[in-house]
Amino acid sequence: MSEQNPIHEPAPGQAPHTGPGHEQTDADTRKVLMFGVGLAAIIVVACLAMWITFAYLNAHQPPTGPPRSPLATTRRLPPEPRLQTSETRDLAAVREAEDKVLASYGWVEKDGGVARIPIERAMDLILERGIPGGVNEPPKGAKGSKAAEH
Repeated sequence: MSEQNPIHEPAPGQAPHTGPGHEQTDADTRKVLMFGVGLAAIIVVACLAMWITFAYLNAHQPPTGPPRSPLATTRRLPPEPRLQTSETRDLAAVREAEDKVLASYGWVEKDGGVARIPIERAMDLILERGIPGGVNEPPKGAKGSKAAEH
């Protein structure tokens, strides 16, 4: 019994390999092209099916809320929290507004007779008179002391 090496021996009915070139039995070009065309057709059909499905679902989507008025022309702001574009500038604006309120006279409730006074003046009055309705009394010697003059 002689063993034949199947790698080096030609198949029955084929001519032996005689030099440089390509093997004609490895890949059938027609089958490879048919596979590519079939794959492309399947991809196109899948894309069309997805497009039709999304169009159907979009057309039959239940309403997510009350219909918007056609007269509404103002732009609605997104819900909180909103992003800041410049934290430093925003913080400076908030502090400036607070300082303006703390350092000025003005009405809180004009009909009720409630007004605001500058914070420095309010602290001086607390030192002189004590907290209104409170149990504390003014510091001893507050009337003529240096603390009252500040």
